[in-house]
Amino acid sequence: MTENVTSAIAQLISSCANLIDLKIFMSYNQIRSQGLINISQSLENCTKLEILNLSISENNIPSNSLQYLASRLVKCLNLKDLTLDIAFNNINDDGGVCLLYNLIKCKQLVNLKLNLNKNELSDLKHLESQLKDEIQTNLCNASIQIDFNQINETGFQNLFKVLERFKNIQRLSLSLNNNNLVLKRNGLGLVSVLSSLNKLRKLSICLLQNQICQDGLSELIQGSTSCISLKDFQLYLSQDNLGQQEAKSLGVYLYNSRNIENLVLSLSQSKFDDSEFQEFGNNICQNDNIKKIKLLLEQCNRGNQGIGALTNGLGHLTNLTHLDLNINENCITSEGTYNLGFGLACCKNLQFLVLWLSANQIGSDGILNLTQQLGKCSNLTALQLSLVKCDIGPFGSYNLGANLLNCKNLIKLDLVLGSNNIKDEGANNLFNLFRHQTLILLSLNLQDNHITPQAQNKMQRQAYKMKKLACFQAYFQFCYFI
Repeated sequence: MTENVTSAIAQLISSCANLIDLKIFMSYNQIRSQGLINISQSLENCTKLEILNLSISENNIPSNSLQYLASRLVKCLNLKDLTLDIAFNNINDDGGVCLLYNLIKCKQLVNLKLNLNKNELSDLKHLESQLKDEIQTNLCNASIQIDFNQINETGFQNLFKVLERFKNIQRLSLSLNNNNLVLKRNGLGLVSVLSSLNKLRKLSICLLQNQICQDGLSELIQGSTSCISLKDFQLYLSQDNLGQQEAKSLGVYLYNSRNIENLVLSLSQSKFDDSEFQEFGNNICQNDNIKKIKLLLEQCNRGNQGIGALTNGLGHLTNLTHLDLNINENCITSEGTYNLGFGLACCKNLQFLVLWLSANQIGSDGILNLTQQLGKCSNLTALQLSLVKCDIGPFGSYNLGANLLNCKNLIKLDLVLGSNNIKDEGANNLFNLFRHQTLILLSLNLQDNHITPQAQNKMQRQAYKMKKLACFQAYFQFCYFI
């Protein structure tokens, strides 16, 4: 996009003095420095602007141009809702610091979505000196993405000093994935910053592909869980971050977080063994205020003992209604599914269950052990089971169809059974599902199971005979019925 084009667009925007809601999508256009300056100048005339969505990713924009934009945003005195996508540019610390500082000065701003992925941010130097005055923002909702930069420990600390100005924040999402960040020391000030956010109700922190050591993790978790109003906490620490001491710290602080009702933890590919996993599970499962929990534990090399201890602990969560448990690609056998099912059966108030068990050595006996126990979950209304590559065979599909009939209140069922060598015999064995009296939504993914077109059509006809069924979806090899 040439300079003349951006100038013409800027003139058009300037002529619309009564604009309230403005969306500008100029990504992948090589608008460069002068193009952004033109657009920034046009915003000065939009004195009534309340909502701005500006997407300028992948435009080779340098930091000095971003500073110009930041200074113009402050002059939009009525701006309440800002979405700013500046990913894949050449923004360094100077540009990032200037932008963050000026966003804090936008007094009326309530909602912010900021994407700074794939830039050149590191320690955010000079940010501390910029923040010496007592400026505070009225932001209530903020989502900040700074993935694939070079944010270091100093930059992380400086970023949290910005968050300290968010005194009215209620929902905060911070993503710093793939930054080669090493958090290994105390004294970062995270506890005092996070504990000062008295109105914070929902917090999401993503630190995938970084190195989070015990001291840094302890301070981060202690700070997060000290927010007195926090109800919804999401923490993503996948990719081999956690060892024994880190897992212990995480479990202890979550044990003391009595206000949390919704919890999401991503701990995939972590290193702790079954005994450490058991201690971690026991700690988080002592918090009986939790109503919804999502645990991502794939590729953790966990066996039957660790999974059994975790699910037994889940049975102590007396208020638990929603559970999403991802234990794909572990070392779980039929014995482990019995322990898993027994623990789930203790969750008397469980209504929504999503269970990911793909690529485990479960077999047909494992399906029998699991589904017999699921029939005891009397309040279960929605169930999703992912069992890809579990070697369940035709007999395993029979166990599924027969035992899930015992879930008397089930309304929604989603079964993902790809690559299990079910064949036509197994497809026929699933026909027990079509006798279910309460199902309204049914989805079957049977890809790569060598099911003939004749068996596929027969399954479809049987499904349509169900009186209450409103939606049936079946996925075979390359076929789809609805």
